[in-house]
Amino acid sequence: MGEESIYDLLPTVRQPEAKNPRYKSVFNQNAKADYKSHKQASKTMGPAKVPLNETSSFMTKHSKEPVLPEKVAFARPNADGKRPAVPKRDEKPVMGLKSNKNFLHTNAVENIISVAKKPQPKYVDTPGGTTNNLDDSGLVPKFVKKDNYGTVPKYLEARQKQMAEHKKEL
Repeated sequence: MGEESIYDLLPTVRQPEAKNPRYKSVFNQNAKADYKSHKQASKTMGPAKVPLNETSSFMTKHSKEPVLPEKVAFARPNADGKRPAVPKRDEKPVMGLKSNKNFLHTNAVENIISVAKKPQPKYVDTPGGTTNNLDDSGLVPKFVKKDNYGTVPKYLEARQKQMAEHKKEL
């Protein structure tokens, strides 16, 4: 623990710390002059060129609310072209309509004539069998399939010609 001392019994007088002198700006007089010349409000753009409102035209209650157009009675857009009436209870529907079309035969002929779809290339990335499109994955280089793949660009050929002419001149 702390040891007692006689010096701890005497009250100590603390000396206040000396403070640095207060900062005073060098430009203080210039700032005061600008403030007194009333340039502060329109310092960058100049004085406002908006005319002041007359004292008789003060704002009133609800004067800022937008004025709405007059009410018009609602009319449905297709009121003229009405639907056919609901059949009565004693009216019977038309029955026994038959088509001469053989759906099985026509469907089979369409499928035989049509060209088979090419399967979309996919890859499997998980043991569970999740498949993704191969073209979107970035695994297949698309630039190899371009028509001008492997040819020297025109701007490089022109540059080579310029370099050759320059060498001939020297």
